[in-house]
Amino acid sequence: MAMNREQVIAALASGDSLRESDLAGADLRGLDFSNQDLSGAKLDGALFARATFHRTRLRGASAKSTSFDLCVIREGDWSELEGASADFGHAYLERVRLSSAELVGAVFAGASILGVDFSGAELVGADFTDADLAQSDLSNANAERARFFNSILTEVLFSETRLLSADFEAADLTRAVLEEVMADRTNFRTAIFEDAKLRGGSFVGSDFRGAGLTKSSLPGANLQDAVFGKHRGERTQDS
Repeated sequence: MAMNREQVIAALASGDSLRESDLAGADLRGLDFSNQDLSGAKLDGALFARATFHRTRLRGASAKSTSFDLCVIREGDWSELEGASADFGHAYLERVRLSSAELVGAVFAGASILGVDFSGAELVGADFTDADLAQSDLSNANAERARFFNSILTEVLFSETRLLSADFEAADLTRAVLEEVMADRTNFRTAIFEDAKLRGGSFVGSDFRGAGLTKSSLPGANLQDAVFGKHRGERTQDS
């Protein structure tokens, strides 16, 4: 049987372990879970709005459709989290490990996501609109159809990342690294690429109109049918 808010508060006060506990659907808004171990816990549909997670472990926890909006999350191990459709809207995440997490359809709109490890994560259809992902790692992640509209992506690492049909319109990719990414049919309109490093990869049919690429290079990239301003890129051509 799932624990309720009063039981969780009592467990936090007494130091009882919440590892593999059932908190599904509980209203846990505003509570402090710092230094707690919730690995393997069932958190589906729970409400954590404005809660604090400092050095908290959620490794392998299930958090489908869970609300983490406006939470403060620092330095925890949340790897392999099952967080499809979870809501991190306007949350603050710093140096959190979300590697190999399942975050299909998750919402990070307006969030501050600083130095977060999303390597190997499933981010299909995730929404990062207006988010700040500075210095985060999305290497080997699957971010097909993800939305990065107007997001800050300074010094973000995209290495062998799947970005098919993703939306980077008006995003700031200053000093970002895009290595061997799969970004066919991706929207980069009016994105900023100042001092970005683009190495190899595939951008077939992608739209770079209005993007600031003056200091970027595209060595070895497949640019077939890509659009740069009014010109169509040819394979391996640096426009």
